[in-house]
Amino acid sequence: MGSENNSVFGNSTVGTVSGSEGELLYTLAKGVPVGQVIVALSSSEDEAAAWLTRGANAATGNNVYSVNIRDADVCKTTSRRWKEKVGLLWYNASCEYEDVRKDLLSWQRHLSAEAMLVLHGYQQLGVARVIREYTGSYGNFAFVDSVGTIAVLAIDRCVHFWVIDCNQFGICKYCDRKRDFKRMSSRSSQT
Repeated sequence: MGSENNSVFGNSTVGTVSGSEGELLYTLAKGVPVGQVIVALSSSEDEAAAWLTRGANAATGNNVYSVNIRDADVCKTTSRRWKEKVGLLWYNASCEYEDVRKDLLSWQRHLSAEAMLVLHGYQQLGVARVIREYTGSYGNFAFVDSVGTIAVLAIDRCVHFWVIDCNQFGICKYCDRKRDFKRMSSRSSQT
């Protein structure tokens, strides 16, 4: 199952991931629940899609779709028309903050409740900034792991019970996540 249905959108060239990064991708792909798909967003075909396909085929046979987002029209059209729940989203395209943010926002609505978001190049400034935002005060993701240049995030499943002090700083009673509600309020009034 799985590998015969894998699709590649757009033209591509070959990229590489380290052995330990590949093993992580393989393990994550094996853990994607049946009925969910794996989407690899990259600006070129990279070795990651092969690791993801091997992992998916070793476990559930879930489909792996490789979307070449170098062609912005293909990426936008694919995201808008997407119907399946994504259990794992691999991102290896741009390291520029605006590009990463825009690409992830367009795919975020397709993520299942237990989805993993895997980002390549997390030490790069743009990717690191997006990770801080996704896992920080405003984010709905939690940092899970990192190997080499790959960071793994998961959707934060905690139903937060915020204990907020007089400075409008909150700490979740269940998971100890912190949020600065005063800062969030001031930012929302600026927009």
